[in-house]
Amino acid sequence: MARAEAGEPTADALSVDEVLERMRRELKRRRGGTSVSAAASTAPVPEEDRLPRWQSSTGTLPLQPQYTLAEMMRPSDGDFVDNAFRILLRRSAAATERAHYLATLRAGTSSKVEILGHIRFSDEGMQHGVHVDGLLVPYKLHQWRHIPVLGRFLALGIAIFRLPRLFGHLQRMEAVGAQEIHEVGQALNELALATETRQAQLDDQLDTLAGLQRRLHARLSEEMPALANAVDQLHRQLAEQVSLTAQIEATLTARLESALADQAEAYARLESMLAEQAAARSRLEQQLEAALSATTKAITDGASDRRTVHAVERRLVALSDRMNQQLVEPSPAAPAGSGEEPASDGLLDAHYVSFEDTFRGSREDIKTRAAHYLDAFREAGVEAGDGMVVDLGCGRGEWLEVLSEHGFASRGVDLNNVMVGEAQSLGLDAVEQDAVAHLRSLESDSVSAITSMHLVEHLPYEVLIRLVDEALRVLRPGGVLILETPNPENLTVGSYWFYMDPTHRNPIPPPLLQWVVEARGFEHAVIDRLTLNRGVMDIQPVNEDIAAANQINRIVGLLTAAPDYAIVARKPQAGIAHGQGA
Repeated sequence: MARAEAGEPTADALSVDEVLERMRRELKRRRGGTSVSAAASTAPVPEEDRLPRWQSSTGTLPLQPQYTLAEMMRPSDGDFVDNAFRILLRRSAAATERAHYLATLRAGTSSKVEILGHIRFSDEGMQHGVHVDGLLVPYKLHQWRHIPVLGRFLALGIAIFRLPRLFGHLQRMEAVGAQEIHEVGQALNELALATETRQAQLDDQLDTLAGLQRRLHARLSEEMPALANAVDQLHRQLAEQVSLTAQIEATLTARLESALADQAEAYARLESMLAEQAAARSRLEQQLEAALSATTKAITDGASDRRTVHAVERRLVALSDRMNQQLVEPSPAAPAGSGEEPASDGLLDAHYVSFEDTFRGSREDIKTRAAHYLDAFREAGVEAGDGMVVDLGCGRGEWLEVLSEHGFASRGVDLNNVMVGEAQSLGLDAVEQDAVAHLRSLESDSVSAITSMHLVEHLPYEVLIRLVDEALRVLRPGGVLILETPNPENLTVGSYWFYMDPTHRNPIPPPLLQWVVEARGFEHAVIDRLTLNRGVMDIQPVNEDIAAANQINRIVGLLTAAPDYAIVARKPQAGIAHGQGA
């Protein structure tokens, strides 16, 4: 039982959890105290909490090899039966066995001697062989009492024979009974005193618990309003958050729907512009073919009218100008040098690769064209092992492959992830990145050459300036810059083929690009007009003795001019000074 100790915390110092735990323990104890059998089945009671118990004065016989009949006869009733089984059979009596022997003993149909004899001389008792001195003869005599007629006389004789000892036995039983009654009374008095003491302790503890409960209720009553307010505040905050989330969701949904609508409208305008461009290109092609047919007819017919030739020439120039003005340039994919990092579109990347495969020629053709720049490297003193060559807009890596075959360390840069992947699959060093951004990531004076084939025509003018400036910073003194681009001096390139690539912006005349490179600080910038393996039209000039030969040959020159050109320039060896801007 729980006791009030001096070291226990006071009621004021107890927490709510401790008070509740004490109440639960006390209720459990009070509930358990109503059942003796239930209490006996629980954990052992501490010695200081045990109540007084009465024990029989006969005690319990210890286990030993032999006993006297008087010792075995001393216990009474159930103790006698339990003692007989424990000593003679070395086990406890079964419930049915105990009930049977108690019933016969209490009814007087069997005496203690007979019960001892039955148990001792049973098969099980014979196996254990516990000796009881003085049992056999009385047992047999008690058995013979049950013989008709003879048994009655025998029982009478036994009674007369035992009569003197019976008085002594009765006196002993009276003394033992008085002792037992006295001890039971004393045990009951001690039990009553202990019970009263426990009851007083329980009352004190219940009073303490009642006080704790009152204080607990008071404390809970004080704290409940604050707790309720906190819960209400949390509910309000949650409602505000839900409302705010709904507003944000509605706003974002509206913005998304508006953006999608704007995008759909932009796509519709783009499709309309593309349709108009296709129609305009078709009309201009027809007019150009008609003008060329007229020119060819004039040459064939030997026309001598200069005014007719001049009119045809003016018409061709006007058609070229109209094509440049009317062809609206779409931008389905950003080139590898826009100065920005556009979102990669795998579908457009693959689409542009398909376009390149169709119109740029085979890989071997492009490698043959690119190998031309090895001569420019040799002239500039750039050799394998001198340093890194960076190719901007590397595409599928044909030029990187040529450089690798000739022992140059090189790296390609492109925004088209499909092309970069194709180059990497060949074991080439290629990265997917914006060209200007990649140059900015390099240290000054760190590379020996920078090349760019058909990239600058994709760039806005200000981005082109940034690319040239970064190239000047990154190149070593004496390093080479090569910029290849379509040549608008060729009439068919400037008016037709240039626009076959939907990502082109504007043709750049050779003198303009040369001036830009020199103005930003490069020197020895030369224009290298490229015709090798470029598909130049095979039109021969007419003899000068033919009428209007100069005008005709001028047109032939426009048609057969180099379709591409490159600016080849070098970084000064020392003292770099930028131009005044373009």
